[in-house]
Amino acid sequence: MGQTMRVSLPGYDAGTDTNLDHFALYADTDNVLIKEKVRGTSTLANGATGTIIHSLGYVPTTLAFVQSSAGRWAQVLSDPVGTYSKAVMAGDGTNIYLTNYSGGTATFKYIIFYDQQI
Repeated sequence: MGQTMRVSLPGYDAGTDTNLDHFALYADTDNVLIKEKVRGTSTLANGATGTIIHSLGYVPTTLAFVQSSAGRWAQVLSDPVGTYSKAVMAGDGTNIYLTNYSGGTATFKYIIFYDQQI
C-alpha cells in the first residue's frame, strides 16, 4: 500500500477494516471520502420542532442552515436556554431536532454525517 490517510469511527481499526461505513475519512485514492448519512430540507412553522431520524446510537456531526431571507442562509447552532436565536438544533443518539423561533415559517437545510460529535 502506498501513502494513505484513514480515520476510523470509534470501535474500528483503520489499519485492518475494509468496510467504508466504518470510516470518517478514507483517502487511499485520489479523492477523500466524507461520510454523509443523510441530507434534506424541512419547512417548519414558528415554534415547531422538526425531528430527523438518524438512529446511529450517538450524536453525529450535523450542519444545519435556516433561510434568513431570499438567497441568504444562516448556520443553525445549539443554543443555551435563555439566549436569543431564531433557530436551534439539538441531537441525541436517535434524532436531530431543529426548532424554528423566527416568528414565521422557516426553511431548513441539513446534512448529517457519520462522524460522532465530540
